[in-house]
Amino acid sequence: MEDLEALIPAPRVVTTALGDISVLPIVTAQIPPFLRHARPLLDQLDSLLIVVGADAGEAVIAPPPDWMSLIEQHGESAIAAIAVATGKTADQIGTLPPDQTLALLQAIVEENLDFFVRRILPATRSLVVGLLSRLATLAGRMSSSDSSLTATGAPTS
Repeated sequence: MEDLEALIPAPRVVTTALGDISVLPIVTAQIPPFLRHARPLLDQLDSLLIVVGADAGEAVIAPPPDWMSLIEQHGESAIAAIAVATGKTADQIGTLPPDQTLALLQAIVEENLDFFVRRILPATRSLVVGLLSRLATLAGRMSSSDSSLTATGAPTS
């Protein structure tokens, strides 16, 4: 039974005015819309993220985020991301009392934190580093072409 639980995690249940809402790690089909909506939140959480236990790859958010501030600054995005992650509509999530919305947001972040730390953030950082490296290479080529033009007064090929 423990092997099965490791493969299929038990949902985290948040009791709301809409009833009990199960929060599970997001699945592949949810990733694009979730990331589109959650990007502002993830960027802010990334600035608070501390990875501990290098061997274990555990991640924690420290200090704990100011959830109300996140909702204030990125409310519509947060509601849409919560809707994607829970399978509810944004209109349904919007009817919840703030404390229940925050409880859902916290559960979604905590349920998916390891996934984002181990998969999404490194891939994003790797992509950015690769792009910056490519841009630096191109800028270097353009710079040397510019200096050749300046030195000779004619383009070089």
